[in-house]
Amino acid sequence: MSGTWGPGRTMLMLAVCSLPAVCNAADKTREAAFATHLEQLLQDGRLETRGVSKTPGVFNRHAAAARRLRPDDPAVEYAAGLVMLKRIRIPQAVRQLQAAVRKSPSYLPAWKVLLRTRLAQKDAKSLRKESARLADAVVNQRTRWTQPAERNEAAELLGRVAGFLELPDVDLLPAGELREFDADLQRRLGSGFRSSYERGKSGLLADFKKLQAEVERDVLKQSLKQRRETGDKLSEIERKQAAAKSKQEKLERTAAQWKSRLGEQTAAAKKQLGELKKDYLALQTADARVARLATQTTIDIGKLRTELALRGIRGRLADMQPVMLRLQQESTRYTTQRLALQQRAARVRLQVARVITGYTAATREYQKATGRIVSQDASVKTWQKLLAKTSANINSKTPSKRTAVRLKAQLKEVASYFELDFEAEAQRLLKQYRPEPAASRGNR
Repeated sequence: MSGTWGPGRTMLMLAVCSLPAVCNAADKTREAAFATHLEQLLQDGRLETRGVSKTPGVFNRHAAAARRLRPDDPAVEYAAGLVMLKRIRIPQAVRQLQAAVRKSPSYLPAWKVLLRTRLAQKDAKSLRKESARLADAVVNQRTRWTQPAERNEAAELLGRVAGFLELPDVDLLPAGELREFDADLQRRLGSGFRSSYERGKSGLLADFKKLQAEVERDVLKQSLKQRRETGDKLSEIERKQAAAKSKQEKLERTAAQWKSRLGEQTAAAKKQLGELKKDYLALQTADARVARLATQTTIDIGKLRTELALRGIRGRLADMQPVMLRLQQESTRYTTQRLALQQRAARVRLQVARVITGYTAATREYQKATGRIVSQDASVKTWQKLLAKTSANINSKTPSKRTAVRLKAQLKEVASYFELDFEAEAQRLLKQYRPEPAASRGNR
């Protein structure tokens, strides 16, 4: 049955409901219809819709039908608010959540999402006003709460909000206003709920310390990994430099006799190394240019993540945004370009190694034939030093600083302390209204 309930029809239903069995069946029918409309409303905002809504008329029709069935139930506005948040329509979401708590000042799920949204928006004025309203609802004896424990849970939520505002680097309220905010909430809650309020603050502080320890551990792990990798590379370079120095000293001791003949080979090697040096320096310049582009793209991704986080978008949903996908594709392309440059540089180094190996083999041949070895040309030594320097410079670049900044940013993110799983929350909401199957009741 659909349409508006008229006076005659209402009287008819009242007459019918004078029979308990009939009334009970009608209630179950209305309950099932309400759950169906609520489920369809929530379905429109789930991730699999990829942010594309059905026609607004369909959405509004389900919302209106659910309101007619249960006009005093704030779950409809709450569900609509979740859908709007899922679509990143923050102002509309806030209006729906506000409507839910106006309809029922004790509807805690809507309060949780509303205050979380205000924190993410950094809307201090609205946050203070709505926190005060919730505190008044906690102590107001005329406000009906589903469970007595929910009053304490609401006070604890306010404590978590105040605790979050006191975290380092949050800076949503100046110190003086923050003290006023804390004192006002404690005054409104009174002594009866102060312990719950303080429990919320201490709980959030404990969460902060736990997260801080995890972040510091991750940052240290990244730093140690970088140091270990850099140390390995430097050790290898030092080993090669020591070997080159030993070889150089040996060559210099007996260079005179074959100086002329070896000079020809040295000149040829010098020419080859000079050409390879130009190629290598060109690759180094190209790598530096691509590195700057990659760094800028990483900065742009960080800024975009911050902007999306302010609107409540994180994780996979943030990664699926078109702008984010484009930036990530650019970052991948730059990484691929750098890898290609490094591979080309590796091939140049391999050619250099072959030239040096060939030169060394020639000197050994001279040693076997005449017992004398000439010194290597100074350009070979210079090139070895340049090779060691530039190789270490390219291979030791790691994003450790950027990683540390990204990890530490979690400490002041709203989502780190006020979680919101849209799918789980939708299922929890529907579970309150979906009737239990007859089969499961019969198995009891």
